[in-house]
Amino acid sequence: MKTKEKIARKIKNMQGFVDFLRNQPAEEDELLNNYLLKSAIERNLQLAIESALDIGEVIISSENMEKPENYRISLQYSGIRTP
Repeated sequence: MKTKEKIARKIKNMQGFVDFLRNQPAEEDELLNNYLLKSAIERNLQLAIESALDIGEVIISSENMEKPENYRISLQYSGIRTP
């Protein structure tokens, strides 16, 4: 699979995870009382983050760059601004 196709697939997957998160209630009380909802939100957040990291790794690999020292650098290669 070509690099652009890999990145496009990962972005599409990430968008699905982010869309799920945007459509969920953000009330703390509901999350405390609804284990299933809390778990689904946690899992989708985890998958969105992993997708961003994977995109950075694909870019780094395709450009034959050195493996970054930390995840922050990998996220920056993904185009995500980090503090």
